Amino acid sequence: MEWLGYSAAAFDVGLKRGAPVLRFASPTLQEDKTLVCFLVWSNPTNLCWASPALQADAEVVGAAMASPFYAELPPPVPPNCVLCYADETIRADKDTVLAALALSGYEFKFASEALRADAYVAAWAGAPVGSFSSRGLSKTFMRMLKAGVTVEHVDAGLRLMLQDNDIMSLRAGDQPLSFILKNWPSVRNNPTYDYAAHIKGCLEARCPLCLRVAPAARELLWPTREEWDGVF
Repeated sequence: MEWLGYSAAAFDVGLKRGAPVLRFASPTLQEDKTLVCFLVWSNPTNLCWASPALQADAEVVGAAMASPFYAELPPPVPPNCVLCYADETIRADKDTVLAALALSGYEFKFASEALRADAYVAAWAGAPVGSFSSRGLSKTFMRMLKAGVTVEHVDAGLRLMLQDNDIMSLRAGDQPLSFILKNWPSVRNNPTYDYAAHIKGCLEARCPLCLRVAPAARELLWPTREEWDGVF
């Protein structure tokens, strides 16, 4: 698993090659290296529509070659895209467009000009198929993952984790994660069961895409730029 860049290492996350959406993006986004690296990793075909400068950039080409979806075919084009027939006001509504993109990345072609120039929208449009379910992950969750989620982070993050509804239904071993966290002082040093390691595993399982992309792309897809409340 590669934290500092893009990796093609085997990792079963159930994701598939994304749609080739860069062809519909604004020229500004075709010059955005962070976005282009992510999109060519999600679908190497996107390199066809990157700017000439980025087509000559070894890091961008490397991201495309590192794609775990390199040999896959793009997802099929739907016979009809909903946004094709929608009013201009609908095609300019970000929430509606994102909902359409969750069904098919090809809907991006019919988004408003402004949204086709929005890096966040373009990134999710071309994200690997199956990853949209992780778009709404809580900021607490993303803070833990972006920090690397060591045993120390599990300890330090306990206060925030107890408030995080996203993880209350998870399990670590035979126990619900909610029970483990609420009883953390008595279970954290259990000599026969490493609960901290299992919590880390639960977090990783919930956000596989985050673990596969470069830090710049993680910040684009799941922005958490506000203060970290002194937790880490």
